[in-house]
Amino acid sequence: MAGADNLGRLAIADTALLLIDVQEKFAPAIHGMDKVIDNCVRLVRGCRELGVPILVTEQYPQGLGRTVPQVAEALGDFKPLVKTAFSLFGDQDIAGAILNMNRPNLLVAGVEAHVCVIKTALDALGAGYAVHWIADAVSSRAADNAKAATKRARQCGAFLASTEMVLFQMIDTAEHEKFRAISKIVK
Repeated sequence: MAGADNLGRLAIADTALLLIDVQEKFAPAIHGMDKVIDNCVRLVRGCRELGVPILVTEQYPQGLGRTVPQVAEALGDFKPLVKTAFSLFGDQDIAGAILNMNRPNLLVAGVEAHVCVIKTALDALGAGYAVHWIADAVSSRAADNAKAATKRARQCGAFLASTEMVLFQMIDTAEHEKFRAISKIVK
């Protein structure tokens, strides 16, 4: 993907959020899911405030349920893309939607880190995107699996980041018109 920054710098105009499978049936099983949900809500609210596109997926919602209510509420009117492939790039329609956003920087958040999130991150890296692994908004059922996926993502070239880090990085300065709004979101 042309335009990806090899230093991991972000701008509003070149960034999109991929929110992967933050679903109801995962909620009781995921290590630290309350924190993941809280940070996904912050990411969504921040990206919406900044006008950064958000792509939401649900893995087999008939069995795993819909997007958790807290995140769905933050998203407002949204239509999740349903998938059965682990990687977002394994579904032609979703891969096309990502390509059509024309954003070289992809923020990745969701569950499970060692399955759908890592597969998506690796495929995105392979396609030339700069991947920003939002470590405080990614997890798995077992903490060890989440740690292994985070390490693998980093080894393969993803930038490790946090929710607050990426939101402030996109606005650059305290003089930005959205600084106060972002400050309220991260607190």
